[in-house]
Amino acid sequence: MTRLLFVLLFSISSLGVFSQNPFIVRYSFSGFFGQRDLKIENLAAGQNLNFVNYMSFLDNGYVDGILYMGFSTHLQLRNGLDVDFKVFSNDDIFPTGGKLSVQYYWNNILGISVGLFANPFFTSDYENFHNFMDAKFHSAQFYNTQKNIFDLGWKVAPVLNFESGRFFANMRFNFGLSGFVPFTNEIYQEMINSNFRRIVRYETKYNKQFFMFPEVRLGLDVVNWGNSTIGIQIQSNYLISRRSLNYTRITYNWIHENQVVEEISDPRQWFNFWNIDFGLFLKVNSSR
Repeated sequence: MTRLLFVLLFSISSLGVFSQNPFIVRYSFSGFFGQRDLKIENLAAGQNLNFVNYMSFLDNGYVDGILYMGFSTHLQLRNGLDVDFKVFSNDDIFPTGGKLSVQYYWNNILGISVGLFANPFFTSDYENFHNFMDAKFHSAQFYNTQKNIFDLGWKVAPVLNFESGRFFANMRFNFGLSGFVPFTNEIYQEMINSNFRRIVRYETKYNKQFFMFPEVRLGLDVVNWGNSTIGIQIQSNYLISRRSLNYTRITYNWIHENQVVEEISDPRQWFNFWNIDFGLFLKVNSSR
């Protein structure tokens, strides 16, 4: 995320240079704030820990959903190409995720987009699973019961673009593959009324899984002067997927040499989220 923020700051500081570059037809910078929510199909507890059941967005919100803010840049190039870069954060302005995409347009309406993204999530309180399942042991003691993880993947989409007077609309029907960035964690247990001890180690895997992710952006130019425009915009998207988080579970009984290794594949469950944000943009037409 530090690298993403650096690229964003570099883009902002280079606006004056962009206007002198004939390869760039138009560029814009925008700031926005919004709300998002995550819906997970909660599966009944089984014999194995299901990390997806314990997921939420990384940041905390004040209302029903999650409040966030962000910044984005857009470069419209010659020869039908344009580039979008977007970074978003929680309410303390700490960057938590982002996306980058490149579009090619065959005409003023129809195009195709390819891109990468990283969405932030948070897992916590999964020691409750062991407290319930391992009644013969003292309460579970994880090395760290809270993990920040990212849903990292790539997407491709047909694009519809429309501009008329001061109004513009852009719709993308994204689909692709993504997976949760791997992490490890360990639980330390001691049997009640016994000296028997064990360590359970979890090593998650990057499993690419299919998703659909339609999104729309609507905007209106409000104030024009010279080759610059200030306007308002609204953006929204909805991710549709069925996800699981598979892992290797290694149980060390008494000593590390006495271990049991198991490959766990949890069933997939519905994992959907939506977000909507509002903001202002500054657009500069460098071709004038």
